[in-house]
Amino acid sequence: MILSTLVPISLILIAGMPHGAADGALAVSRYQATMQRLAFFLAYIGAAIIGYLLWMLTPTAMLVVFLVMTVFHFGSGDARFFNHSSTAKLAAIAHGATLLIFMSIAHPTEISRLIAILIGAEQTAHVVMFMQWSVVVWTIAVLHTLVQSQEKLPFVLEIAAIIALSVVLEPLWSFCIYFCLIHSMRHFRNIYPVLKQSRYTTHLTILLTLLGLVLVAILYLFSENIVLSDALFQSTIIALFMLTIPHMIFIDYLKPVKRYANDR
Repeated sequence: MILSTLVPISLILIAGMPHGAADGALAVSRYQATMQRLAFFLAYIGAAIIGYLLWMLTPTAMLVVFLVMTVFHFGSGDARFFNHSSTAKLAAIAHGATLLIFMSIAHPTEISRLIAILIGAEQTAHVVMFMQWSVVVWTIAVLHTLVQSQEKLPFVLEIAAIIALSVVLEPLWSFCIYFCLIHSMRHFRNIYPVLKQSRYTTHLTILLTLLGLVLVAILYLFSENIVLSDALFQSTIIALFMLTIPHMIFIDYLKPVKRYANDR
């Protein structure tokens, strides 16, 4: 239990969560007026609270929403040659969906167990089927990219590496490695030119990371799961869902930093 659950979850919280906590430093850099900064943090907290209420109201629907959000966020943030062309967008979708799809295909029993912790056993099979059958859309996106893209080899190599990661390792470990070493690292590389301009970056990011951990702890205390690892997993995923909503709005739509992916 410790190696398969507690360790990867701890790494996700300690090494992965800070990339979202850096939103505060980005906001301080972008918004100079005190009222603008206050409005940002209030809106951020408000969006997270709305996410929590929606999860409590309809966890199955929100889990599916979270999976779709993850695909678009991973794709737009991590795909190596993302831009606004239709081919690049499809490549980004394929990239973002690879991990989730192939972990559900390679490890259906473990994925079903994890999803059941989140939403109960009744709807689990439907969510797993949704993840697995998404491979049809994924295949179309990959084929289109291979036909249209000028950068086939980097795309193929990265997709193959993610597939290998999702097949070889258990789902929590494959997600942990991707989230911490690929998604978070690329995000920090992307935002570093902005972060280095502020002397408050490190302190504010650490503070907001600690507040994120407090959120997980509060959710854990209110969890109905009596198994420690299950309660911690549930609390972590709900917290990530809550925080991903404002994080995506800020990073993917308000765009506080320019993309660097085309130069990688």
